Amino acid sequence: SSSRLRDEIVASSFNFSPNPSLSEQNKASSFEDALSALTDALSLREKDLDEREQELKKSKEHFEIDRSAGYGDTSPSDVLNLNVGGNRTTVLRRTLTSVPESMLASRFSGRWDDSIEKDKNDDFFIDQEFSLFEIMLNYLRNKANVIDKYPLQSPTITRERVEDFYRMLDYYGMTNGLYPTNLAIHTGSEDSVEIIGSKEVNAKEWTTFHLVSAGHERRVKSYEVRLGADVKRIQIGWKITKDEVKFVEGNTVGVGDVSHTFALDLTLSTYLVEGVRGSNRSSGAPKRNYNSFRRSW
Repeated sequence: SSSRLRDEIVASSFNFSPNPSLSEQNKASSFEDALSALTDALSLREKDLDEREQELKKSKEHFEIDRSAGYGDTSPSDVLNLNVGGNRTTVLRRTLTSVPESMLASRFSGRWDDSIEKDKNDDFFIDQEFSLFEIMLNYLRNKANVIDKYPLQSPTITRERVEDFYRMLDYYGMTNGLYPTNLAIHTGSEDSVEIIGSKEVNAKEWTTFHLVSAGHERRVKSYEVRLGADVKRIQIGWKITKDEVKFVEGNTVGVGDVSHTFALDLTLSTYLVEGVRGSNRSSGAPKRNYNSFRRSW
C-alpha cells in the first residue's frame, strides 16, 4: 500500500528499520544507560562543587574574623591623623602601606594601632622631622596618580640633608620604595623568562639581566643575589663604562665575557675580566683583583 511504501522510504532515509532488531534495541538501551550514568556523574560533580564553594565561603568568613581580631576594624581607606614632630597632617592608610614589606607599611597596617604612640588628641605620633617625612609622604601620594605621560620622579634632596633623608628611608624600609631599581632583560628572549617580581625572575634559557633605576640616578652600591635550587649557570658582574654594553644574541656570552665588564662565574668557580678568565678557585680565601681602573673587587 502507499502507506507501507511511505514508511519504507522514510526508514531508508534515516537508515533504520521501522521494526528495529534486538541488537539495535540493546544499543539504544546502552546509550540510555550511558546517558543516565553521565547525568548522575554531572550531578555528583555539581554537588561536590557546591560543597567546595560553601567551604571556601566559610574559610573566607573565618579569615575575616581572624583578621578583625588581629587588625581590628581597619580598612585601606581609613583616614589617619598624624602628628609628625609637632606638625599635624592627615593621610589615607593605603598611602602609608603602599610599599609592601616595608616597616612603614607594617607599622600602619592596622595590626599595631593600639601600640603606636599617640598624642593627647589620640593622633598617631611620629618622632621624625616633618620637613623630611613630608617629602616621603608626598611621593607616596603622587605615586597613586602616576600615568605614562607624567612618570614619577624620585625626590631630589639638598646635599646638606640628603644623608638624614636616606637614613630615615632606611629606617622605615622605604629606600627601594622611593628609589626603585628593577631587573630588566638586557639580552635574551622574553618568551623564555617568567617575571615573578620587580627583582625576581625565572629564566628558562641563557638570559642577561641588568638593574635599571626608575625615576632617579642614585647609584647601586651593593646588592644581594639569591639563587634557586635548580640554577644551571650564573655569572654576576658589573660594567665599567657609561656606554651601552652589547652582547651577541643567541649565544652563551654574558657579563664578564665582553669588553668593559668583569664578573664572577659561579658555575666554573672562576672570575672574568673583559673576556679573560682567571684561575679556577674551588676553595680557599677570596682573592682580591683589580680592573683596568685599579678598583679592587
